[in-house]
Amino acid sequence: MVHQLLTTEYLFWLVALAFYFLDSIKLVSKSQILIIETITGKFKPSFSFNTFEIKGQQVQLLNLFFPFTGFFRLDSSPNQSPSLNFENTRQELVKLQQMVLPFKLISIISFVYLLIGPVLTFYYGLGATLLFLLPLHLTSLLILLTLLLISRKKFDFTYGVIASIFFDCLVVPAYLPNIVRKIFSKKVFLCDGYFFALNTCLNKDREELEYNITRKIAQMSDYQEDFEPKKNELYLKLLGIKYDK
Repeated sequence: MVHQLLTTEYLFWLVALAFYFLDSIKLVSKSQILIIETITGKFKPSFSFNTFEIKGQQVQLLNLFFPFTGFFRLDSSPNQSPSLNFENTRQELVKLQQMVLPFKLISIISFVYLLIGPVLTFYYGLGATLLFLLPLHLTSLLILLTLLLISRKKFDFTYGVIASIFFDCLVVPAYLPNIVRKIFSKKVFLCDGYFFALNTCLNKDREELEYNITRKIAQMSDYQEDFEPKKNELYLKLLGIKYDK
């Protein structure tokens, strides 16, 4: 009887953690690159060369321990100048990082009580734990809604977008730790992904980055029926990557 009770209580947290895990999985098309924010506020590309796909898109998992870091997808643009919109994108990201700072605090707090929930349940039971955490969660939701409404014009969000973000976190509490990522996902940046990665990386990482980009472009070409090697060669040169036949 006790064993069954404990199983039922912990099932609540297992479901919550499952929702959190699934919300951290992102799909990236073959012509896109995933850019993730590090804990220091820098941006770095994330590459995936696995063959597992969902609806033709590659599956990538964001860092589960730093949900307060943002992410965004950038397209590769071989048919235009790679440097187009780079400066604007970088400036917009700096502004976005400043605007999401209050939301990072909400993310950290909600992530902490998501982790300590099972521990408190072990000592005090699920009922007492929820009575303790529910006011904290409701307060976080209220602050979230207030911040979203106050920052609506700065983010250039419609009321519909705000309602969508808030409704997700209201219905599924485990989504709240990913609030910063949800805000980032609503923004669209028109910049060549590989050019952005190359021009924001550290010098010591450039060689590895160039190799991964070359490999990624070659992988993308495998799915192009009208693939022309010369186009990729020119694209790599525009990116500043030495092309080796």
